[in-house]
Amino acid sequence: MKILIEIDTGNAAFEDYGPAFEAARILGEAAETVGRRGCLPAPDSAWPLLDANGNVVGRISTRED
Repeated sequence: MKILIEIDTGNAAFEDYGPAFEAARILGEAAETVGRRGCLPAPDSAWPLLDANGNVVGRISTRED
């Protein structure tokens, strides 16, 4: 299985807070979500990733090899 994380950095949150800070914040929230749920998204489905402004800017998904 592969864990795939996609983040689109082309919006205001990445300009306002800086791309490295905002990416780290999003990845931290993704890690907390995985830990809290105790699982990953089912293959061929995804969980949304939100920026600091509440916009969907990416997703975390899994794929079978």
